[in-house]
Amino acid sequence: MHKKGTPWPPEETEAIRSEVHEEKKTLQEIATRESVTRERIRQKVGNTGRRTTWKNEALALEHRAMILELVNKGYTDDEVAGMTNLSISTVRDHRYRAGIKRRHRHSVESSIRYAQLWFKEYGFSPGAADWTASRAIKQGHLERAQRLEEFKQKYDKPPSSTTVQRLFGSHAKLLRQAGLPPVPQGQKAHGRFKIEKG
Repeated sequence: MHKKGTPWPPEETEAIRSEVHEEKKTLQEIATRESVTRERIRQKVGNTGRRTTWKNEALALEHRAMILELVNKGYTDDEVAGMTNLSISTVRDHRYRAGIKRRHRHSVESSIRYAQLWFKEYGFSPGAADWTASRAIKQGHLERAQRLEEFKQKYDKPPSSTTVQRLFGSHAKLLRQAGLPPVPQGQKAHGRFKIEKG
């Protein structure tokens, strides 16, 4: 018990700080034991930061609940990010922590949306190799593989050529349903492989 009107020895102050920060005792518990006010203990210990921590933890739990609900309904990471106003990295982090691996089971609707996003981002319709890195690399178009990786980081993984074939029958039919122009012949002449440096 601390004697009223006497200064706190430095070692006692450090011991109390240890109780608060390491043993997670409350200021009121220590104040009651020492027969002083809670405010007196707070002045000696300083700001514990607990209120901010608890607030952040509660917000993180709220975000995780929203994210996992949407992920379990089949929405992609970028769709969840748009619906929750959170970043894709935040969505992925919560999904990874929950042990959920993304299954890229694209639907007709999501495939069309990715084609339209691609056109909006790059100004041209995606060809089959634009969405299949191995095919682009095999054809010697490393820029296309790089562009695909950039797109995945910003939006998420678009459907593979196998998925497009299963859903639409061909890549050309996907583009038609998406209302996009066909992939032109003589692609190099259209500068499709060149990545502009900002």
